Amino acid sequence: MLIFKEDIVLSGYTCIVPSLGVGNVSQLSTDLIISTLKLKQIASGFHEALIPMFGPSAFQHEPKASTHAMNAYIDKEKKLLVFQIRSPLVGKHTKDFLTKFVDFLKKSQIAKVVILGSCFSFEKHDMESSPFEFVSNEQFDKIAETKIDLVKNTNDEPVFGDGWGQRFLKICTASELPAVRFYKYSAEGDNTLDAAMLALEVNKFVPIFDSKGPNLVRPDSWKLLFGNDAIKSMY
Repeated sequence: MLIFKEDIVLSGYTCIVPSLGVGNVSQLSTDLIISTLKLKQIASGFHEALIPMFGPSAFQHEPKASTHAMNAYIDKEKKLLVFQIRSPLVGKHTKDFLTKFVDFLKKSQIAKVVILGSCFSFEKHDMESSPFEFVSNEQFDKIAETKIDLVKNTNDEPVFGDGWGQRFLKICTASELPAVRFYKYSAEGDNTLDAAMLALEVNKFVPIFDSKGPNLVRPDSWKLLFGNDAIKSMY
């Protein structure tokens, strides 16, 4: 499932995984984390559930790297493992992919899993509360270093638009792997601000950056998020 560029021991690492949801907020947020921390690409993932893709590097700090449907990035000093998943999952293979993914994390003795996600903004009815919510399992609650001051839901409550994040957390829980899922209520459009807000909010409770207010670095791949500029002759 994963092809590593080098042998590495992942015991005790914090793992970040984006669940593809509304506005691709989790993917964009993951891009910011990788680019800001200048994480090193360590592995590529392949599975029947992943729609194959290949492209040039998405990050200026690794110009010679290639981009696949699933890549893993690492910071050995921070003991941080970050997955970027750029492909939607094929429905009939999703369960097998998520199960094998969690099996890998469990066997690697990952300390905790942080799942990033988003959901439909029109599902939020209390407009005065935070746009962020979270769900965590008992295993995570026992090792959490900081109390998460957000609305906590149960993993049985449906979160519409959050992709496979809920299923992934359930499999982590069944495997007794500490996991927490953060998601932001969002709408489709330019979600770069949502992505930055999600990364900074998660950093308050699960330290990722060296400070609570880092200068986030936009990756080169964001230059054409909405395609090329309009042709002037069309106006």
